[in-house]
Amino acid sequence: MIESEFRILLQNISIQTRKNYAHELRELGLHIGQELALFHLWEQDGIPQAKLRNKIGSVASTMSNMLRKLEQDDIVIRKPDEVDHCISNVYLTEKGR
Repeated sequence: MIESEFRILLQNISIQTRKNYAHELRELGLHIGQELALFHLWEQDGIPQAKLRNKIGSVASTMSNMLRKLEQDDIVIRKPDEVDHCISNVYLTEKGR
């Protein structure tokens, strides 16, 4: 009985925390998940898109959609790699920093 009540309380805390977090991100013009990509770019700007995708545990299509939205908002920019033009490197813009 106590385990079930404890699980429900933890679930409610988790749901409310996520709602609060999402609200705070929306005030910055971001969605949940985008802040993690920006965190990794802050640590290592100019990393390949595939490496960024692996760091945040995203699928390719989700990563592409996320980066497209961040590009539209002038937060990141993608540039072809100087050596391998099939690779896109992702950089923070001034606004993104």
